Amino acid sequence: MTHLHDILRNAETFHRRWGWWPMTDWLDAFAERGLAHRDRATGGWSPGPEPRRPRHNAG
Repeated sequence: MTHLHDILRNAETFHRRWGWWPMTDWLDAFAERGLAHRDRATGGWSPGPEPRRPRHNAG
């Protein structure tokens, strides 16, 4: 996607200023396609699929 980074940056700027995320349908659609993900640590959006968490063996 050509403008993904611009869209994520603009959404972040909007969120910092107004306190809520704009275009949530777009952001969620990016996440469904693995183009962006919600960062669990910061609550912000980052490009690319969500990193896999390490699996812990129970044994």
